[in-house]
Amino acid sequence: MRKFLLYIISALVFLSGSLFATQAAEAAYFKFDKSSISVSAGDTFDIAVIVDAGTDQVQSADIYVTYDSTALTAQSVTPGTYFPSVLKTIASGQVYIAGIPQQQNQPVTGTGTVATINFKATKAATLSFDCDNSTIVKYDPNSPNILVCSQNQGATVLVGGQSPVVTSTPAPTAASSGNNSNSSNSSSSSSSSTVQPTPSVLPTTGFFDNTLRIALPGLILLSIGLLARFVL
Repeated sequence: MRKFLLYIISALVFLSGSLFATQAAEAAYFKFDKSSISVSAGDTFDIAVIVDAGTDQVQSADIYVTYDSTALTAQSVTPGTYFPSVLKTIASGQVYIAGIPQQQNQPVTGTGTVATINFKATKAATLSFDCDNSTIVKYDPNSPNILVCSQNQGATVLVGGQSPVVTSTPAPTAASSGNNSNSSNSSSSSSSSTVQPTPSVLPTTGFFDNTLRIALPGLILLSIGLLARFVL
């Protein structure tokens, strides 16, 4: 009986370790090769867009780099070496870069430069990634998007020693009692007429899946402790 329980404990330990390893692997994200760049007004600079796939195999990536078009002007995009084929489009305030394989069964791994963007700077600004549209597609029959937006790393462009100006939204002020009903009606009307955009990339897991993944390792470890106490 004791030997059988030891087998169970060993299996639970292996399962728990596999779950932790799986969670650690799902951390694909985007970053730049520099977190801060200092130039003078009118100067140009290069910044590389990098994919970090963690331990996963990746089949493609859609990257949307966003910036203040009144401060920066994207002038050119040079393909990198991470993906065999790179498509790019420059628009006002946004650069789109697509990394794709030349053949279907040619995934890429690790970390690499997808493309390098050349900018002209007129004033301080920030560079970031649009996570509503950007994707990192895993090499898998289901083609899941494994981009972890919270891991993305932006960059700051300093022009003439000046940092980007961060504007804050002022707190709402209390309206007089006589205008409360009008303000309420106006707010209600505005809310009802506003259509929330639908994300183009849906989450790959839901609330239940994430809760289960977080709770299951703890339950397994608890079971191991109870079984070990019973055996010993």
